[in-house]
Order: sequence, then structure tokens, then C-alpha cells
Amino acid sequence: MRQTSAKLAIHVDGGTTIGLGHATRGIGLAEACKSLGFTVVMFLIDPASGLKDFLSNRRQEVDTGL
Repeated sequence: MRQTSAKLAIHVDGGTTIGLGHATRGIGLAEACKSLGFTVVMFLIDPASGLKDFLSNRRQEVDTGL
């Protein structure tokens, strides 16, 4: 497999109860892309949703744009 140095931003939003599946799929995509050499950051619009902690606890880089 070819390695890359490309950066990838994945937008995930939701909460810890509603929309959590969206975040979980985003984590799966992020992990697959990391294994190919991508640098991945997860972007959130609503950091108050509790999702930032959920992602951070799963070793995902998170940016809220703030």
C-alpha cells in the first residue's frame, strides 16, 4: 500500500445520545485513513454536545473551529 502525507478533515456532529452513530462511523473512517498515512482531524460545530470528549477519549484529534 502507498503511504501519503495528505491531511483529511472529517466533519462529525451529534450528541452522546443522538447522532452517536455518525461519530462512530467517522472514527472508523479516520482510523482506516490513518492506517494509510493520512493525518486526520475531526471537526465539530457544537463542542457543547459532549461529542468532543467522546472523540478525544478515543484518541481522535478534535477541532471545533473556535
